[in-house]
Amino acid sequence: MEKIVVPPSAVEFVARGGYRRVCVQFADAEQLTQGPRIVSELEEAVRSSAGFAPEVYLIGDPVVTCCVDETAAAHVGATAAILFGTSCLSWKSKIPTFYVFGHSPLNCSEFTSFCSRVEIDSGCCLVFPDAPYLHHCAELKTALLSRPNFIVASLDNDIMSSSCTGATSDNSTDTSCTVWSFCGRRAVLPSPISQIVFIGSPESRTFENLLLNFPMMNVTCYNPNTGTTNQANGSRIVSRRYAIGIKALQSASTVALVTSPANSTIEKAIAPLRSIIEGAGKSCIVLSVGAINEYKLANFPDVDVFVVLSCTFNTVRNQANQFHKPLITPYELCVCLNSINWTGDYTTNLTRVLQYL
Repeated sequence: MEKIVVPPSAVEFVARGGYRRVCVQFADAEQLTQGPRIVSELEEAVRSSAGFAPEVYLIGDPVVTCCVDETAAAHVGATAAILFGTSCLSWKSKIPTFYVFGHSPLNCSEFTSFCSRVEIDSGCCLVFPDAPYLHHCAELKTALLSRPNFIVASLDNDIMSSSCTGATSDNSTDTSCTVWSFCGRRAVLPSPISQIVFIGSPESRTFENLLLNFPMMNVTCYNPNTGTTNQANGSRIVSRRYAIGIKALQSASTVALVTSPANSTIEKAIAPLRSIIEGAGKSCIVLSVGAINEYKLANFPDVDVFVVLSCTFNTVRNQANQFHKPLITPYELCVCLNSINWTGDYTTNLTRVLQYL
């Protein structure tokens, strides 16, 4: 396993903010074994640079790994958090958060060479780096200057306004172009997107999220580790999920809204979604179960369908022989119960679902 280090920027984040209680969380559970060392190194580094020793707590069992567990942080009175690993960046954290995405290598020359072979008939090609490659954004923009129809998505300042990272944010405010944002990234588009190039592993949850949210578009995955590419399309996945949702809801009498984790966005969604369910003649209950697993949900045998209210990485669940009842997303619920007209689009973003309602 790769050794994790505490970056100087994370130490500066704690020292400059004067945060006396800090939570540390890992997106990859296998990295937890390095947690005690990280806690000790962070405490000592801040003591040496700022003259005070913060109390650093390790979150060992977060509700979801890609978002700061704000409930656990509140239990210890934490005033800041540091998250190591990939984050979905679905929404702002309530407390200042420093994201350590990692620094995976990328040969920008080889990637630029690949881009030169990509044919774009119209519109623009969006370059979407996975979290470990976000620190390459500035270099990628420079390397692609000769290809103005390739637009690199950088960190969204609006999402990151209460947070810090070691990556570059996009401050462009060109009003003549369309501002596009998704999964914590932002891009200023001179023309509509015709295709997407994702930089990262095809096993990444970010790649899966792109396929679902842009089902009518071909997404090419460029894997820097192997130098290989593969193209995928999410239309069949979306159609299959709709078929499962419609079949389940037609015969359902009880639908449960499952919140994981609980935050202000999820709380706002409960009332309108409950109204849609009850308006369709079905009973509705709300469950707060923390981390979702098949054993917890099996305690509710009378529930016919579970609607998962969570972040973009966790609202979609792979149901292959794992859960005893179907799990669907809020968007699928609204489409299947005719509250949203299905145009072939799809979203895992709960904020966007609320805008439809």
